[in-house]
Amino acid sequence: MRRKRKEGPKGSEISVGEWLVQIGATNIQYVGAEAGGGPPDWVMEYEGEEVAVEVCLLHDTEGWNKKEQRRIKTAFEKELRELIEEESARGETAPRWHACCEYDPRECTSSIRNREEWRKEARTALRTQGPGGEFQLISKEKRKGRGVKLVLMPASNEGGFSGVSADQGLIVEMTLSEQIVSGMKEKADKVREGKRAREYDRWWLVFDDEILIAPIAILTREEQDEIEARVRDCPGREVWSKIVLMSRFQAVPPPQKTFKWFYSLWEDSFHPSLPTSSHGLTLKGSG
Repeated sequence: MRRKRKEGPKGSEISVGEWLVQIGATNIQYVGAEAGGGPPDWVMEYEGEEVAVEVCLLHDTEGWNKKEQRRIKTAFEKELRELIEEESARGETAPRWHACCEYDPRECTSSIRNREEWRKEARTALRTQGPGGEFQLISKEKRKGRGVKLVLMPASNEGGFSGVSADQGLIVEMTLSEQIVSGMKEKADKVREGKRAREYDRWWLVFDDEILIAPIAILTREEQDEIEARVRDCPGREVWSKIVLMSRFQAVPPPQKTFKWFYSLWEDSFHPSLPTSSHGLTLKGSG
């Protein structure tokens, strides 16, 4: 009888595993598959405490209910991603970007289907040297609503593409906090219902961010305070001794290639706190 091969970490689990090494955790073990798919994903020791770690990917999934709209958006996103990858492969002198794209959902077909224009403007934007910014891909004459907006931020390594979203004027902070609260509730329920709920006294929830795609310091102090307040008041928060937002995207050269920004949304003051960034920006929230 063939023995079933032991599964290893995937996707966000890998990134969080690397982050655990970064903060000085020891005896790190992946147990997600062994736990029958239930919590935790990792078990490790931090400052003398045994900790179970659950991972949650944050991404914007709002705005698509109709089958036709989803199909159009998926095709557009695929073509834009391929264009970005093509431009980044031009050589070492090609600018490296973290990219995301938004368009007006009220005019989704007319804006996105203007293929010749948006491809030309996107290629020009991707070849621009400088600090990046927002680039409108549809001319004023052909634009309806907000058109199509490509957002580029300089990357220190290979860059990345976070995808396409419907731009309804939502603030990033609002989207981020909504997804964090939703993830906290869902993961807290899974921990309570899981077989290992009583095996560990300390549970961390680590979010792998694909919404902000930048260090938390890009938000104002008021925006950070608003997110922290929502986390503190959220049902399910009592399950966790730490709730952390981690980003694998880089806005400036990191001290090591695998360095990940992180921000403590909430920490139980009775347990050892996380370190701060070595970049001079304090990315650690208050408990």
